[in-house]
Amino acid sequence: MELKKKRILLIGKLVAIVAVLLFFPKIIDLIQSSSFNSSMSSKYIQVELKEGEMTEFAITPIPEGETREFKLPKSIVDMEMSMSKSPDDYLNELKETNEINNKKYFEDASLNNDGTLTLRLTQAQLEYRLNEIEEELKKCHETEKIEIVISENLHDITYYVEDDCSLNEWAFVSIKCVATIQSLRVFADINDDFTINATIIRKINGEVMYEFHGEKLRISDSEWNEKLKDE
Repeated sequence: MELKKKRILLIGKLVAIVAVLLFFPKIIDLIQSSSFNSSMSSKYIQVELKEGEMTEFAITPIPEGETREFKLPKSIVDMEMSMSKSPDDYLNELKETNEINNKKYFEDASLNNDGTLTLRLTQAQLEYRLNEIEEELKKCHETEKIEIVISENLHDITYYVEDDCSLNEWAFVSIKCVATIQSLRVFADINDDFTINATIIRKINGEVMYEFHGEKLRISDSEWNEKLKDE
């Protein structure tokens, strides 16, 4: 009986590998380079909080042949919808670009009255998105002028900026990092609170430049540059 169970598990793993090879050939390199491929079997995704420090989040796999709905928060939808003329245009564009090279990245999508977006995914589509999240967070940590530290509960981000880091450079990295963390919360079922607190610290002396708690940071280039000047 025990041997039979092991054979069934082995067949299941082989089927999963074949599915990835058939439906996602263009992202094989991404999957092989990511820790997510090995962590899926243990139902965990590994996330880099800062350089050299990892943590794990449990994920709930979607049974074969089934789908699950995930709701993206309004903050992510607003960023994605900023280039569209209307919500309907955004949704139509999303559905039109869903099938790339005959591969679907979601089964269905719908905009909700509260500004959130509901996506219905298969297990393979979920794996693809979680792999993307891992890779995007790695890229955030590879930024030359900014050192990023993410708290284990995903509520706090600390940015240590070099003196030659411009406001635009920080803003670009910050937007990408926050959106990626919020996506992680959605697809790893960590939906308790999407508020993210941020602290910006001047790396050379440890001086706190800005602190904000979920609200948008409104500062000018001149104010930013003034805080990076030597006293």
